[in-house]
Amino acid sequence: MLVAFLLGFVLPESMEPFIKVVAFASVAAFFATFFYSFKINNFVCPRCGQRFHAKRSDGGWYSYNLFARKCKNCGLMLNGGNAHEHL
Repeated sequence: MLVAFLLGFVLPESMEPFIKVVAFASVAAFFATFFYSFKINNFVCPRCGQRFHAKRSDGGWYSYNLFARKCKNCGLMLNGGNAHEHL
């Protein structure tokens, strides 16, 4: 959105439709990023039922790793490659 605002000062008025498209795309990308980050952060592990990317420590704090390839609680791999192993 900031890009579209700044482009409004540089581009001529004939570029106004372009600015509207850029502004709309910026807002859509912001909301899509917000939605999917919330969805990924709250993904529940099918094996243990806990949050896949977060683990609660003894002090009550959560340890997050949104790039984790294994469940932080039970160790289930994201692709299910070790699903045959037991807890």
